[in-house]
Amino acid sequence: MKLNQGTTYQIGLIQAQAYRRLQNHYHAALEPYGISIPEWSLLGMLRDAGSMTPSELAKILKSKVSHPSALIAKLEKRGLVKRRADGEDKRSTHIALTAAGAKLVPAVENHVRATLRHDLKDLNAAELVLYYRLLAKLAKGFEE
Repeated sequence: MKLNQGTTYQIGLIQAQAYRRLQNHYHAALEPYGISIPEWSLLGMLRDAGSMTPSELAKILKSKVSHPSALIAKLEKRGLVKRRADGEDKRSTHIALTAAGAKLVPAVENHVRATLRHDLKDLNAAELVLYYRLLAKLAKGFEE
């Protein structure tokens, strides 16, 4: 089979294989911490933003508000996030990391980064940067 022709089925096949491979590596890297990829994404977003509302999280995750709400409930039960009422609008809730969550995020980031660095050792730094840029460009293009 010639892969340099780039037929649509070949591109789809390669994309699916790469996706499954990366997902498996992410799952394995997160397993020691008992968190899923969506939970990890939510924890990271909260670390970056400080706090967010469930609707803001849903918008970034491109999901219904019920999806991050379920993630929030699981993470809250584990003591990694907390809910607090908005000072101006008591109907609005903000989600933030707890001290335990804030301590966990850098540890997970370092572990996942090292694991992926090892798993993707066949790619050099420039290829990894290009990969990230292409993913970001594709994701942005599909938003429209």
